[in-house]
Amino acid sequence: ADLEAGLKCSDDAAVHEVTSVKSKTWFYRGQLYTKVFQEKTLKAKYPNAGVEAANAFIKLNDLKDPKFKDWEEANRYIGAISIDLYNQGAEYYDAKNYAQAAKLWTFTKNLNSVLEMHKGTQVFKTCDLLTNIAQALDAANDNAAATSSMEEAYKACPDSVKYLPNLIYLNKKSGNKERAMELVDLGLSKQPSNAALLSEKINVFLSKGDVLGGLAFVNNLIQVDPKNDQAYVIKGLAYDSLSRSESLLAANKLTKDAAIDSMVTSYKKSIEINPGNATANNNLGKIFIDKANLLITKSNSLGNSSADTKLYDELQVKIKQHYEEGFPYLEKAFQLDPNNPDIKRSYNQVKIKLGK
Repeated sequence: ADLEAGLKCSDDAAVHEVTSVKSKTWFYRGQLYTKVFQEKTLKAKYPNAGVEAANAFIKLNDLKDPKFKDWEEANRYIGAISIDLYNQGAEYYDAKNYAQAAKLWTFTKNLNSVLEMHKGTQVFKTCDLLTNIAQALDAANDNAAATSSMEEAYKACPDSVKYLPNLIYLNKKSGNKERAMELVDLGLSKQPSNAALLSEKINVFLSKGDVLGGLAFVNNLIQVDPKNDQAYVIKGLAYDSLSRSESLLAANKLTKDAAIDSMVTSYKKSIEINPGNATANNNLGKIFIDKANLLITKSNSLGNSSADTKLYDELQVKIKQHYEEGFPYLEKAFQLDPNNPDIKRSYNQVKIKLGK
């Protein structure tokens, strides 16, 4: 009852032409609404109490009153309401009310700034709050505001690369690929072994169809993230491109067979890390199809001499061996992704050849 009576007086003071410009008005208002927000029964009756408390302390700061000397006490209330608003925002986020979560976390961020200005103990790191706000806004499909919040986070903590992946993602999502790539290169200049940034750089090359261009970055990624099965798939694709170009093989001082061996090794390593990688299984199986097809072409060019007939029979054995070696991988890929047309085609082709 006393708190509610105090709220009535505070509401009147907040709009009165004399008291509305006094720092004590907003200090007491912030205290009152913080206490209401923390009192379970009253919180249900005044659901906006936390926001009212936050607005009161923000107004107190905006007044810039040199005569106000109670910042140490004010900071204790600001710290308390900051935690309460953050937790309420998390509840909204879990309930998928992302816009409301972003709103409450924005109040927390603004209060955090007030604490910083008046030498209070900051409960949260501003950059982390801005990141949370950006994630909530992104989930609420407000990409422009989410990107703006993430840009602010990066500017607030320019030496920290950990905020860049989210900012890169948001810029890519909004179609600003140029800015995204600028951020990737900026991040790698600071942390050349950052796995998330290396993955982004590799994706740039892949989006351009330049698998070979990304090979150096793939090797760097494997060094820092040796359990990344997809990196080995990309490495396999790079060697596939190499194996199909005489000029590239010569430039890299590789034979075609050596490039194919590197493909096999890469895909096998990917499968070793993650047996459920359908692409690695399919690509490895197709290598053996290609080996069989080369022998089929060779066998079809043979004549009718006894030597050719003998060689033909030997080639048929090897062709079957290649199919049998590749089939388990193709079968696994089909089990993992039966609706993929490329996987389905390769699997059925070898299944028929082996009479299964």
